[in-house]
Amino acid sequence: MRRQNFCGGFAQGCRCHNDRQARPRPLSLVFFFSLSLLQRLLLTTALRSFVDLYNVSFSLLILQESCGSTKKSGRLAATKHRQTNIMPVELRKRKAPVAPPAPAPSKKKAATKAKKPAGKAKDEVKKPSAKADKPVKDDEATESAPEAPEEKETVKEKDTKEIAKDDTKEESKDDKKDDKKKPAAAAAGKIAVGDVIDVEGFGGEIQTNDGETTSLKKLLDDSKSGVVLFTYPKASTPGCTNQVCLFRDSYEPLTADGLAIYGLSTDSTKANTSFKEKQKLPYPLLCDPQATLIDAIGLKKQPKGTQRGVFVVNKEGKVLVAEAGGPAATVDRVKALVKELKGEN
Repeated sequence: MRRQNFCGGFAQGCRCHNDRQARPRPLSLVFFFSLSLLQRLLLTTALRSFVDLYNVSFSLLILQESCGSTKKSGRLAATKHRQTNIMPVELRKRKAPVAPPAPAPSKKKAATKAKKPAGKAKDEVKKPSAKADKPVKDDEATESAPEAPEEKETVKEKDTKEIAKDDTKEESKDDKKDDKKKPAAAAAGKIAVGDVIDVEGFGGEIQTNDGETTSLKKLLDDSKSGVVLFTYPKASTPGCTNQVCLFRDSYEPLTADGLAIYGLSTDSTKANTSFKEKQKLPYPLLCDPQATLIDAIGLKKQPKGTQRGVFVVNKEGKVLVAEAGGPAATVDRVKALVKELKGEN
């Protein structure tokens, strides 16, 4: 058996084996043709895509130009429409300026003008009489003698009238001064220590924090020796809390001699009740929303508000303390008063 070569022939006797380098292989030809076909396909597709892109860009340019033309045409149409709808400008004629009316003549000037012709008439009357009296000198001497005292009397009357006018002017000035002094005296007429007040209706009616209506007279009737009213601006604020707590801590020594202590403010009954319960106060709080009693004791701020202070009055209506002060100062003042009362007893 002959040995078959890889080329498909027989070893050394095969013609194909001897001429295999000279003859081209069929596989290489297929590969070559397939590559050429692929290159052609790629070239054709690339050309087609380029042409398509060119067409698309060209069509886009055409669209942009068409849109721009439509916009321009729309703007032109809009401007033409606006120009046609513009109303014609009408020029208004200004009114001619009216001359201001002439000012009316004052009364004084009219009176002076009226007096002047009267004076001229008197002069005219006097002149002919003087001419007529010139030739008769004896008559003038006889007539001038009795007329002298009459002229003196007229001068005296004028002097008395002027004096009376001066007196009336001085009286009117004095009255004006008194009127000016009256409000100052009223302002200065605040309650001072040592004054005795009329307790009946003093300060009007007020309410306790429980809602019970009362007055200063009732509070004095219920007390043993007098009433202490300390005022505070607003419940549950730091300064007012300090003040009520100081009176709470000194309640027993201050009320040992029969003084009744009350807090007084313009707060509502609800606010004062919660304030009293929160701080556990042993004394009631008075509500004066209209500030009638606060104003009566002289501790009202103008135009609105309450001044912190203390007011003490005994059962006879005599004012023992009436002054403004801070939280500690009000308590210290009542303590000093209690010591003074003990020393007197």
